[in-house]
Amino acid sequence: MKIRASSKHLLGWLAAILLLTMPILAGCSPDAVPVSDEPTPTAEASYPSPDNPTASPSPTEAPTDDAMRSEMPDLEYPGDQIEWVIENNQAAMVMFYSDNCPACRVMWQSIERVQPAYENRIVFISVSIDDPANIELVHAVGIRAIPTTFFLRDGESVDVTTGALPDDALRAALDRLLAP
Repeated sequence: MKIRASSKHLLGWLAAILLLTMPILAGCSPDAVPVSDEPTPTAEASYPSPDNPTASPSPTEAPTDDAMRSEMPDLEYPGDQIEWVIENNQAAMVMFYSDNCPACRVMWQSIERVQPAYENRIVFISVSIDDPANIELVHAVGIRAIPTTFFLRDGESVDVTTGALPDDALRAALDRLLAP
């Protein structure tokens, strides 16, 4: 797979974030921690949806929903979506997952219930570790357990979590992401 220079920059950026913020991962590893009602000590998590990414309006302007959606190009590759979020200083949740992961399925259910309340304010991006197109991104970030979720604000990672979060913990993480 040929990677553009900007994608290589993104991979390096995400790898740097991982080294600075990622603790020992749990999730769907052999030593997985069971899902509980308490958030992991590292951060909170959520799930992304590449089919309907939406951008949050800036505090100084209030574009319509159609205007916001037209600003976010239709980007299929999650790395390009992440790059767009960083370049445009959007709040985002990026979840690395696998279809075969029970904790990931629990997380998806929480996200499906919680995401509608955050439409047009947070961009939700999902990265399947099963998709060969995402392998380089997964390795660059150093994903060792799933689900692993990054919360990005103003081009920086502000929170990272592994494992599934219950609805209340997910809402709390998303609210912290939007807090000034």
